[in-house]
Amino acid sequence: MAFEIKDNTGFLHKNKYKKENKHPSYTGDVVVNGKKMKCSLWYNKEKDYFFLGFSEPYVKPDGLPESDNVDNKENDLPF
Repeated sequence: MAFEIKDNTGFLHKNKYKKENKHPSYTGDVVVNGKKMKCSLWYNKEKDYFFLGFSEPYVKPDGLPESDNVDNKENDLPF
C-alpha cells in the first residue's frame, strides 16, 4: 500500500538539486480540498523568512503523469 497524503496536509523535503537562489530550498506534495498540488518553499537566510508557492502537478506532453512512463506505448516493441 502506497503512502497517501490526507486532505489539507502535505510534506516537503530538502531540494537536493538546488544550485541557485531562485531554486526552492524544499519541495513536495500537498492535498488541498481534495486536489493534489506541488509545493515549493524558499528560505531567505538574510531576511529570515519563508516564501511558499503552489503549482499544478507536472503532466508530460503525451498526457501521462511524470511517474507513469513505465507502461506507455513507446516501450512496446513491434517485434
